[in-house]
Amino acid sequence: MRRVLLLALVFLTACSLPSDDPSSVHDLRILAIQTTPPELRYPVHGNYQLEQCDPDLSAIAGWSPIQLKALVADPKGGGRNLSWIWTECPGTGTERCPDDPAYVIATGNGPPSQIAATFDVVGEALAEEQTEASCDGGCPPTPLFTTFADDPLGFCRFGVWQQIGLEVDTPDAGSIWGSTLMVFTPVPDDYPTDGGCPLGPDGGMPPHDNPEFSVLELDGNPLPVSGVVNAPAGVSHTMTPVIPSDGEQPYCVPNFQGGWTNLTETWLFSLMTTVGSFSQEQVGAGGFANLQGGQINLTVNWSTPGDGGAATIYSVVRDGRGGTSWITRDVDLQPAGP
Repeated sequence: MRRVLLLALVFLTACSLPSDDPSSVHDLRILAIQTTPPELRYPVHGNYQLEQCDPDLSAIAGWSPIQLKALVADPKGGGRNLSWIWTECPGTGTERCPDDPAYVIATGNGPPSQIAATFDVVGEALAEEQTEASCDGGCPPTPLFTTFADDPLGFCRFGVWQQIGLEVDTPDAGSIWGSTLMVFTPVPDDYPTDGGCPLGPDGGMPPHDNPEFSVLELDGNPLPVSGVVNAPAGVSHTMTPVIPSDGEQPYCVPNFQGGWTNLTETWLFSLMTTVGSFSQEQVGAGGFANLQGGQINLTVNWSTPGDGGAATIYSVVRDGRGGTSWITRDVDLQPAGP
């Protein structure tokens, strides 16, 4: 259960005032960060309960670079260029990695839609291995090695999490920052293959992909992927993200009794708008519905101002175990006639 509880937490800070409505986006804000894939795996042999742990790190050589992407809203920016820094480090609890070049993944400059990077984890691991082998005193940080070394039980059985940070800067508005967790998951020899847990194409643990959905309903009607829908201003509307029938996936996690626990993803949605506000910024369970039971209502009320305006709706989904994705839709709120 430890893995489910931790991965349901995705930390984002946008330096906004405590009185801000989190569903109302009126300034520069990091709304979500995605890593693709959301999880990297490696085989582990031995019995951790007998303190036997033999990770097969040769699997790392087959990892593809991780694609990093951010959803950044800048409703008053007019398409201005921003500068950003992607970082990686062991969890800090403060959203930000230490100020050292060894923690920097990539830097960039451009409009919000271009805030992305490629993280070569294999190259990073090889570079850190070389650093540890050749350095004798005053060595630069080795973020990946430190993350694994700080959590031997996670490394062998329950998984470890590397903090991926993003700082976005503007010439006139200071900095905002956010972070997410990149997941490294050991696959022990005792993963059930007798029908007790879901199986992938290779007969072992199934792949874990980012969640995907495409339907967001306004007053019960799907909003189009492109184009703008007109809606009356000054009234309350309903907004509902729709989970596809094949959306929430079953999976298994190791438990502290030495066995495995069956779970099903229960997605957590964040809803935000540039005009008006939602009655709830988050709906769903984010990994906890299997503990609560029952049907979860994903519909929220959207309060809109009488003077209307062009609204962008952001809907972010998190699967409770590291996966994240989002969609945006546009609505033109039209004031009532005289």
